Amino acid sequence: KDLTISGVRSLFSSFQRLNSALENINLTNNGFQNEEIFLLSNMLTTNSSLKSINLSRNSRVTRVGWDALFSVLQNPDCALEELFLSDNQFDQETINNLTNALANNTKLRKLDLVAPELSIGFYGWEVFPTVLQ
Repeated sequence: KDLTISGVRSLFSSFQRLNSALENINLTNNGFQNEEIFLLSNMLTTNSSLKSINLSRNSRVTRVGWDALFSVLQNPDCALEELFLSDNQFDQETINNLTNALANNTKLRKLDLVAPELSIGFYGWEVFPTVLQ
């Protein structure tokens, strides 16, 4: 069963309030939409302990939601080391925004981006070598 938005809000606000030492969270297949990703992104701006997030199979999130998450990745204080995004819907612009975020990220060590219809265009492939340096 999907988490409700009020459940997600309570969960993430608890992480912020308690300065949780939680390092990994698996939010796979929760039916997340943009609002849940906005809440997660906000929580990540103040949580330095979370190292790994699995957001696979949350295909109702659109570019707007993913862009909120990707903007957090550009923050030098973002502690994420692993990000799992398999089986989500990404268009070319979303992939471009992800590669731009990764170009400015020094902590992420693992990215899982398997998607049945993932299409990384020329710009995305052009940026990936820079990200991998």
